[in-house]
Amino acid sequence: MKQSLFPFLALVVVFSLFSVGCSPASPPPARPAPTTAPPAALPAVAPTLTPEQKAWEEVVAAARKEGKLTLYSFNFIGDVGRAFIKTFGDRYGIKVDIVAGIGTVLVERIKSEQKAGQATADVFDSALSLVNIAKQDGLTQPYGYLPVLEEKDVWNIHPKADPEGHLLGVRSSTITPYINTKLVKPGDAPRSYRSLLEPQWKKKVTIDSPLTSPVSIWMYLATLKAGVTNDDYWRQLTKQEPVIAPGFREMFLKLIQGEAQVAIDGADGSIAPFVKEGALVQAVPLEDGVLVAPYSVAIAIIKNAPHPNAARLFLNWLSSQEGENTYSQAAGGIAVYRKDVPDARAAAIKADIKKVIPIDLAIQLEATRVQREGTFAKILGLEK
Repeated sequence: MKQSLFPFLALVVVFSLFSVGCSPASPPPARPAPTTAPPAALPAVAPTLTPEQKAWEEVVAAARKEGKLTLYSFNFIGDVGRAFIKTFGDRYGIKVDIVAGIGTVLVERIKSEQKAGQATADVFDSALSLVNIAKQDGLTQPYGYLPVLEEKDVWNIHPKADPEGHLLGVRSSTITPYINTKLVKPGDAPRSYRSLLEPQWKKKVTIDSPLTSPVSIWMYLATLKAGVTNDDYWRQLTKQEPVIAPGFREMFLKLIQGEAQVAIDGADGSIAPFVKEGALVQAVPLEDGVLVAPYSVAIAIIKNAPHPNAARLFLNWLSSQEGENTYSQAAGGIAVYRKDVPDARAAAIKADIKKVIPIDLAIQLEATRVQREGTFAKILGLEK
């Protein structure tokens, strides 16, 4: 009996030793709680604002307090005007009133109000040459520091349009003839400026008057500079009895309604609203080249503006991504200044640009003199 128990006891001892060796180690004693609290997190350091940035915050606050902006406009009407009223107004709580009119008429109205000491307009937009006339007549003031103009790497073309900081570019234009596609087949469209002197175009071409619109003056100066036309060419064109329209909107209406078959100096941004409404027109890039004006529309703050802070805020917003995109989408035009805004033009107004006739800033400013003196108007046989 003793011999039979020995092996069993031995196994019990071995199993017990094995079990003890495999038991988990006892947990270490808990560490005493720290006697001092950890250091508090450092407060976030606010970015240091430059004096200009601090002053701009005051401009924004003052603009909100003014609560109103009056825009004398030849371009920002219709869908564009409604988009500006809503988008800018919603963002800043500022009511926007738009007074629409022909640029030359608006300049005279601003001049009369200034003489009477009853300034109404805060900002004025029109063709750059007309806004420059307002500047030369002492009707505008510098817009000062605008933070949007300090942005880097966003510009195709910087919107500052004059060294004194009065004029800000807000739209570019490609300018080329347009045809009424119900009346003219694309294959029968004019091929060059010279082809407009052919008999089939007599009484079928419309042009906007250089007395009231600078676009035809830009065309006149640019084609002269490029050697495409000369004064004798334009005199010959008058023998074709072109339909003279008081402005380019009226010119496009004459084209769309069939009073003319070709509009000689069509700007893409100006015809875009008609195309959105279904007008059957088509850009015709001529062999001579497509005219391109990088500062076709400009804007400025009026001297003695009743709401100067709202005016500065509007100009800053207009050149921002939101502002330019609002304009581009509403007008159906190209956003030339900023890289981060897409082209919204319809296919009918995208001229196939193989050759460019530049309407540079010098030409647009020279148009001021030509319009004042009536040079091109006299060639067309119009009274000044």
